Amino acid sequence: MSQSSVVCEYLISKNTLDQKQAQVVQKISELLENAELRLSGFTHILTRLDNTIFIDILRQTKPQMYTKYLISDDPQSQAYSLFIISKLAADPKFVELFITEDETLFSSLITLLKYQNPTIFKRSLDIIASFTHKMTNTLDDLSDFVAPLVASISVFSSYRTDIVKLLKGIVQSPKTITEFLEADGITVISQILEISSLEETQSALEIATSILKTDLKRNRTILLKSGFIKPLSEVIEKTTDKTILELAIYVASQFAGCPYFVAIGGDSGLFEECVDMMEFPYTELSSEKTLQRVLTIIFRVTQDQLGVKNCSSLKLVSKLCNLLKNIICLDEVVQSLVFGITSNLLDSEVSQKEITMTKMSQFVVEIKEDQLSPKVQKLRKMCVSKLNVHTPHFDDKKQIDYTQSDIEMMASYTSKMTKAQQVVNELIQTEDSFVRQMDTCVNKTLKKVEKVILDKTQIVFGNISDIFKYHRKIVREMKSAHLKAEEYKEPFTPISSVLLKYFTPEMLDLYTKYTNNVDVGMALFTELSNESVEVQCLVKELSANDQYVPSYLIQPIQRIPRYVLLLETLLKCLPDYLEEKLLIESALKKIRQIASQVNESKRHHDNKLALAKWKGRLEFSDPKTQNENRSFVGEIDQVLLTTKKGFTLVTLIIFSDIAVLAENVGKGDKEKWKIKQVLELNEWKLTDIIKTDGKKKLPLFHTKQGITLELSCSKDSDVDTMEEKLQHAIHNLKKKCLRKSNQQQ
Repeated sequence: MSQSSVVCEYLISKNTLDQKQAQVVQKISELLENAELRLSGFTHILTRLDNTIFIDILRQTKPQMYTKYLISDDPQSQAYSLFIISKLAADPKFVELFITEDETLFSSLITLLKYQNPTIFKRSLDIIASFTHKMTNTLDDLSDFVAPLVASISVFSSYRTDIVKLLKGIVQSPKTITEFLEADGITVISQILEISSLEETQSALEIATSILKTDLKRNRTILLKSGFIKPLSEVIEKTTDKTILELAIYVASQFAGCPYFVAIGGDSGLFEECVDMMEFPYTELSSEKTLQRVLTIIFRVTQDQLGVKNCSSLKLVSKLCNLLKNIICLDEVVQSLVFGITSNLLDSEVSQKEITMTKMSQFVVEIKEDQLSPKVQKLRKMCVSKLNVHTPHFDDKKQIDYTQSDIEMMASYTSKMTKAQQVVNELIQTEDSFVRQMDTCVNKTLKKVEKVILDKTQIVFGNISDIFKYHRKIVREMKSAHLKAEEYKEPFTPISSVLLKYFTPEMLDLYTKYTNNVDVGMALFTELSNESVEVQCLVKELSANDQYVPSYLIQPIQRIPRYVLLLETLLKCLPDYLEEKLLIESALKKIRQIASQVNESKRHHDNKLALAKWKGRLEFSDPKTQNENRSFVGEIDQVLLTTKKGFTLVTLIIFSDIAVLAENVGKGDKEKWKIKQVLELNEWKLTDIIKTDGKKKLPLFHTKQGITLELSCSKDSDVDTMEEKLQHAIHNLKKKCLRKSNQQQ
């Protein structure tokens, strides 16, 4: 290739570079094209990323000069390429350059998302995120990222917050929403709502909002039928964050006009949560906007006879009376909804007892009509008319003159016991659903998968069959207890005896074994899905029948936390005098212990695997660095090491006594790790993070030799993580040395 053709190949058509600057591009491209000199080419770029003149040259250079090495059989070339792109992607001008001048970058990133390497995945995620901010008007172009991102949530659970946040930015157009729904994204966001952080919950709710706004009539039916209302109701019940609550209530209110709403939402607990939020004066969590949306849901429910039966309660009527008493303080829309709900209840015989007890008619009649708008006056008159029709019937009943305190106490008790039974029902229903899912997994999906992947089946699924058999026994006894309670017409189903029988060391052993294997199984199935055409065909066949292997594998992981949440809720509902409350407390204590021990075992297991992995990769020639008793602390990839000799891109592996800077110099799938430097932690001191040209760097000072190293990453947050892990390891090593010294004395 001639000198001019190289330059022409990598300069954008409208470049303004002079001959000297064009020669810089030529020099770099020649270095990168030469496999033996490629690292020099990458280093040439890396060392000048803070130089404004060089950055201007790069902005006029086609990115393919360095992005084409993203898909490379040389791990070093791939690592350097990824680091450079990740760093440049923080600049909106480079994002625009990538989008307009590099047609292959998107397909390369989609390929990288399917890699099993967490670092490559995370860097790819960051780069894609930078595109979403620039492509808000052309999100359809990002639709190919949706399915791999949804699939990656179960594989890279530690990056779930970032993945869901990225999906929130992408899933906003009709095409990306369709891709999300087809990739079983609803199941994913439902699972996130059940057990997740505030940030993940908010992102999941915003995805649901985008889905509903795009095609309300169609998509709300899809969400309803997928069981989305149940986890949504739990968010409303448990959150103490006003922003999350308002968003969740908004999403819930969008279902109110759906024909399936009352039937499907009846057992979700949503109606009860809405009744609890019929507050005035407003609390820290409530507002006029929230009240309006809550009343919209209650109004829709009480229009339906089944809805009135499910929703009507002394608590609802009591809350409604409070709103009627304060009607003048409310805005016109809320006033209209209050009278609308009142009218709906007056049409039903189900609510007559509660209406009589609370003396609702008195509150309606005493409202001064001239303080209402003409529209609301008509609604009030309609309620008065209905009250007049029903008054003789009410008067026939023997009335006890209940005080407001009596009514509130009875309403609270009735509401709590109703809620307690609903929680027990949910325990049984979710157990039954879990067992049915596991039944499909074990007796259908697993058998089909086994025919294709043969002896790898055990690695993928672990002991999931044993978990299925164990829970099948639990659900049988739960259902038996429920039938017995119904037979004796008990208002509440005692479930503690079943839980205490099965929350045992046997359950702990089952879940410890499963949890320790699930990441390996998930990673293997993902790898097979990416590499084997036969497995890809199988995945399509299973998906057509709503069978998703990653979804099945993650369900047992979610079951124990689910028990904890449900039992915590149940405990709040049960009166102190019930013996069942003490037994539920005992069951909750047992399942919390199981959860804690499973998590601790998982942590030890992962550390043990990581230690074994790095022991196999690294060869320590110095006897001082050999230690059979060391433990693994953490690893950080794509760390830029700066010394007097220059720059090197390395992986930092932190152990309990040393930190190792190493690089993969292998080719293709064959790894070969070369140790660049070993840092004995008792000889190195961390100094404060410094900022150079707006980028964070972590200096390490050798206390004996006076040498300083600087470590940096493409993202400042990774520098913070690196500092935290190193500080933790150094602190623990000092404590260990001090204990040893004290023992010797």
